[in-house]
Amino acid sequence: MNLELLVNGRAKLAALIGNPVGHTFSPYIHNTLSRETGSNLIYIPLQVYDKVKLENSLAALNDLGAVGVNITLPYKTDVIEYVAHIDETAKRIVSVNTIAFRSDGYYGFNTDISGFLKGYSRDIGDDLKNKRISVIGAGGAARSIAFAAALSGASIIYIVNRTLAHADKVVDDIKRQFNVNIFSRPLCSPDVQHILRECDVIVNTTTVGMYPLMGSSPLPPLSGLDKRQVVYDIIYRPFKSALLEQAEEKGCKTANGLSMLLYQAIGSFEIWTGAHIEELLTEQVRSALERLLTKGEEK
Repeated sequence: MNLELLVNGRAKLAALIGNPVGHTFSPYIHNTLSRETGSNLIYIPLQVYDKVKLENSLAALNDLGAVGVNITLPYKTDVIEYVAHIDETAKRIVSVNTIAFRSDGYYGFNTDISGFLKGYSRDIGDDLKNKRISVIGAGGAARSIAFAAALSGASIIYIVNRTLAHADKVVDDIKRQFNVNIFSRPLCSPDVQHILRECDVIVNTTTVGMYPLMGSSPLPPLSGLDKRQVVYDIIYRPFKSALLEQAEEKGCKTANGLSMLLYQAIGSFEIWTGAHIEELLTEQVRSALERLLTKGEEK
């Protein structure tokens, strides 16, 4: 797919706000969807260096006529205080990744949950119902995926993190909303290896191993894993992280976070434009992104 961008004087504006944003591939997705659907939307990344500038940044984009913004780390929770209307998922998870600017205020949404679940189904061909799941990390992405697992009917969830207090916070938040077996463990705990061997699904939500600091893994050398297990790393750059390479050597089924990125972006795009993205276009955009990512790794 050709990723050139066509711009005219009637273009609508959308943006990504976060810190950092230099690694993102979201502009490729949104600008390609815009061209292919004739939506005339221009999407740009904007680095907001400090939380104190967040409110003014939103107001400036709204004043300029932008249709909305995506919010990425570290502002997905901070931004909620500026949102007048918030959908149920975003409210429950206390995380907004999409804002639509409308005449009666800012509308906040969370498309990370549906993005992960659709991406997981597409790449793994299964769901999380009755699965035993270990989530590595305790940040915003870990919260989203733990929420998705609880929503899907996972049988047991472990939040494994270097700082136990952060993992405890995720567990407490999920327990307040779901009757689910969820537990926290420090990464250094001697029973972590046993937990990983017993789980059906292991999901890395940390940035360990992400471009440009590639080659690292968030876990110690994996032992005892086998082909019945799934290892899912939300990192998509590099296309195959060190963790996924380890897991493949053990025969595990693996997937990276590219499909999650794509589906959450499509959710935002549909909110802003009212367009419906067909699966054929979704797969075309995914193939183009995969070529870009793998080509970059060959250099």
